[in-house]
Amino acid sequence: MAQRKHAERLPYIPARLAEKRDRWEIVYYQTDPATGIRARHRETGDLNRVRDMKERRRQAAVLVARINKLLPDGYPYNSEEQIARRNNTLTLRDAVEMAVAIKCKTDKVETWKDYKSIGGVFLQWVDARKIGQWPVTEFTRRQAIEFMDYVATRPGRDGVAMSNRTWNNYKIKISTIFGELVRREHIPESPFRGIQKKPVFGKSRRKCTAEERALIAAWLWQHNYFTFLFITLEYYCLLRGTELRRLRAGDFDLQRGVILLAASKSKTNRERYPTMPAFVREILRDTRFTRIPTNYFVFGEGGQPHPRRAWGRGYARYHLSKCLEALQAEGRLGDVSGISPYSFKDTGITEWLRLLPLVDVMQQAGHTSPATTMIYNQPDLVNRGFQEIKKNIFE
Repeated sequence: MAQRKHAERLPYIPARLAEKRDRWEIVYYQTDPATGIRARHRETGDLNRVRDMKERRRQAAVLVARINKLLPDGYPYNSEEQIARRNNTLTLRDAVEMAVAIKCKTDKVETWKDYKSIGGVFLQWVDARKIGQWPVTEFTRRQAIEFMDYVATRPGRDGVAMSNRTWNNYKIKISTIFGELVRREHIPESPFRGIQKKPVFGKSRRKCTAEERALIAAWLWQHNYFTFLFITLEYYCLLRGTELRRLRAGDFDLQRGVILLAASKSKTNRERYPTMPAFVREILRDTRFTRIPTNYFVFGEGGQPHPRRAWGRGYARYHLSKCLEALQAEGRLGDVSGISPYSFKDTGITEWLRLLPLVDVMQQAGHTSPATTMIYNQPDLVNRGFQEIKKNIFE
């Protein structure tokens, strides 16, 4: 009676041998996933061709054991091949953790921080949905879209709605994580493939005017040397913030007047040598720079050179904002909206394009195409060159 009640609770009834007059067969019951009704199934294999009864009984026992092993996984509605593939598949959580660990094997701090952060957000969402133990192969495009919809509801760092640019960054990183699983043949294709990026409109960041640039530089020179150096290198050497944070004092070659930007420190993974103009070489002879040990990060934790840790992404922005607030309080600056540390790269590229050939500016910025360089160019509303043309159409 207890065995019968137990069978009634299961979606299947285990297989057993039925020895009939005309044939032997293995009988078992399994719930049809389409109807939810438990149906009877019968298999004979090659049992009835075996004339030796002892051997037939042995083979029947093997067949019963094989079927009973498969029944918990939905056999026969799931084929033996499907079950074997599923049982050899990583769970969704294990697969993503593995892929994130692979992508984090880099000495680029910002890169592995991005993967750990976005991978962590994904796994939190997976845990909330209670799908972490799913086979990774069962995570489909439908769930991928649901995750990206969830990402859109997350607030940004400033507490406001996430921007399309940040949403696109999430999409790129999580696609790369699943791309690693494709590369290692854990899944046939990424479920994030085909999800379109959101449109990104013009940047709110703007270049500095000549007056703003001079006032900010002078204030920082007096009050915060390393933030001053940070924006100066963006302006003259056209370095990215991530590249600057990776620089150590030994990367500055004052004799040749170049910065040795190794491929591991470059955002584009290409070695390059930005040139330091005379003014940059001059300010680097300040004792605040020359006393830094060559193996120290120049832009170190806490705003000072550090042997192991660089300052965080928000450090330069925070201290530039303090500078802007002070200059506004003194009545020396007006509207400063749109000014960020990266504004000094925009400002530099815009100004150097007026003085130097495009190819020189492109090389200094580490761009591979003129089109990329021109994205940073923020020309004045009035084109002064055309404004000064004197030619008369009648001449």
